[in-house]
Amino acid sequence: MVKMKYIFGDKMHTLNQLITPSGPWTEASAFVFDVFGTIADITAPNRAYKELMQELKSAGYDIKDKKWEFLTLDKSFPEVLKNEDPDGRLSKEMKRKLNESLAEEINSIRLYDDVIPVFKFLMDREIGVALCSNLATPYATKVLSLLSEAVPDAIIWRDRKSVV
Repeated sequence: MVKMKYIFGDKMHTLNQLITPSGPWTEASAFVFDVFGTIADITAPNRAYKELMQELKSAGYDIKDKKWEFLTLDKSFPEVLKNEDPDGRLSKEMKRKLNESLAEEINSIRLYDDVIPVFKFLMDREIGVALCSNLATPYATKVLSLLSEAVPDAIIWRDRKSVV
């Protein structure tokens, strides 16, 4: 029987507390980590998707029911721009600005210092490590690139589920 622990963060504790000699790792065969606020942070949040929604609304598109859909799409940002602005109401300059805004936000994603050592500790003991988040694909891609030294066993990213 797999005993799983779900770890989500307020960072009141450190991940290092998981691996103390009597820590929770001794009782679990897998851990599921929520990504943002637990293992990673967006250090320069500029809310590119929210800005996109505001620009689409200003351009006359009806977006009232799309708030969460935008944040959880399994599409690249250019695909979202193309799909959500079919009439080309947003200027090329605005699209460039939105792309730059998202790139800045994505590039500001940082893992907390204890993530790689803790993940390696768990993996060395054959304890499963999984990630979950509901944010859009560009965020997943960046986080996974930061975890190249300690690739999780599974990821559940809104509309994309996979075992690595």
